[in-house]
Amino acid sequence: MKIMDNMNDIPCVSVIVPIFNSDKYLNRCLQSIVNQTIINIEIICIDDGSTDQSSIILKEWAERDSRIMSLKNENYGQSRARNAGINLARGKYIAFIDSDDYINPNMLEEMYNNAEKYNSDCVVCGFNLIYEDKKKINRKAIRWGKSKEFSVETISCKTIAKLRTNVLDKIYKRSVVVDNLIRFNEDIMFNEDGIFVWEFVTNIKNIVFLDKDLYNYVQREGSIMDTIYSSNGRLILQLIDSWYEIDKIIRKKRENSIFIRSFMESVSYSAKHFGRFICPELQDEWNFRVMNFINDMKNEHGNLFLNISNDYEVSKKVSELKRFSIGSIFRYIFKHK
Repeated sequence: MKIMDNMNDIPCVSVIVPIFNSDKYLNRCLQSIVNQTIINIEIICIDDGSTDQSSIILKEWAERDSRIMSLKNENYGQSRARNAGINLARGKYIAFIDSDDYINPNMLEEMYNNAEKYNSDCVVCGFNLIYEDKKKINRKAIRWGKSKEFSVETISCKTIAKLRTNVLDKIYKRSVVVDNLIRFNEDIMFNEDGIFVWEFVTNIKNIVFLDKDLYNYVQREGSIMDTIYSSNGRLILQLIDSWYEIDKIIRKKRENSIFIRSFMESVSYSAKHFGRFICPELQDEWNFRVMNFINDMKNEHGNLFLNISNDYEVSKKVSELKRFSIGSIFRYIFKHK
């Protein structure tokens, strides 16, 4: 397939695909991208030091479709692979797709058309969680409930808080990424997506939400998230490091109550969800660091955090915190917002 032989053509979307040992899923992923109903795209594949057949599969695809650009890296990690893709991208918008996932045939066209219709900096779609085993595939759709365009200046706290902090269900205006030097944090392995999304959102003017599940997010053994969940919580502790990075971004770019409250609602959900995967040996450290973060946020944004209950004072001993859920702590913080 010979498309876009003229390298001066500007692609509508640059699709960035980091690849590491995903030979069982890579054909399906790339097939779903090359079969998009929008033709004017470029597909930037970064092989992050795969040791399986991924590089061979990628080479075969690149020979068949001139839109595919292939780059081989040492195994530096997903964030550096994505950053390499950003540096190469030429499209008006950027999309990220993981090599074990796949997308619906109309995903990029739907998102691009809405971005152009509303002159939007970002478009977000719904997605399917795909649980695969040898017997069947279970599918769970995560959708917005209503398609709508928002100005970031007038967007509500709850809407921003619902802006999922993975990068896969969105397209991003490349000029915003380039002009603001937005890149993935290569020192944090967990919630690096969240840091990227928050930095992007604090630099844009408007955003569109589509009530269509267009991305298929495959849950499988051996994936990066599976590795994190099975690490007994050691990698999840980096989530708290990411919160501090995000807070610095918000204070620098959008220091107002809407963004701060939205971020803390996101923190509330993350603490409640991921705290379940912390092993008993690390529970004290997790509780201690979460409470330190709350205390630091109270000191930094005092008027937003004065309603914390005396029952959950940061001065309490860490051992006492075990009988309280992190979710309860944050719910009290926002009781009178």
